[in-house]
Amino acid sequence: MIRKISHKPELCPEVINYIHNIVDSPDTEVLDFGRRGPGIGDEFLKQKQFAKLHISNQDTSLDNNYQGVQRSYQNIICHRFLHTTADYNRCIQQLFKMLSQRGSLFLSARSTDCQEYTNRNKYIQNNVFENDFKYIKFFMNNEINQLVTNAGFAVIEDGAFTEISKFSGKENTYKYVIAVK
Repeated sequence: MIRKISHKPELCPEVINYIHNIVDSPDTEVLDFGRRGPGIGDEFLKQKQFAKLHISNQDTSLDNNYQGVQRSYQNIICHRFLHTTADYNRCIQQLFKMLSQRGSLFLSARSTDCQEYTNRNKYIQNNVFENDFKYIKFFMNNEINQLVTNAGFAVIEDGAFTEISKFSGKENTYKYVIAVK
């Protein structure tokens, strides 16, 4: 079942639940991988006595140059980023390399259930469009699960959520997975 929420700076409940489930000691370290968006840092400020948040701002215009992340993490959040990268297979493989053994990953990306996709917006061609090095890939049902599994992860939870875009006013539907290495 897809749960709908309106656009707010807060995180969707799926990410908040993931954060609350992984933050269990002052030594918990989490990498927020991708574009820095509102919410994840704020949620960790609420948990500041429990966790350390590391932020990686990847620039998709630089062909997803992952050189800034040189170590492994027990937990990684890659929320609303995968669909903006031109080489999503490489992104998932890099996430696998950065994740510690038995670590967990929260990954979300735009779905073909989006109004923007289903209405065949004039800017969308072949599920991907380019605009100053910006890509939008819409993932089909189970496609993210297959990509994550092919990279070596085991999916332990998946689902979907919908938000209203603050820019277009259209529904943005996201698929998400929680996976372990």
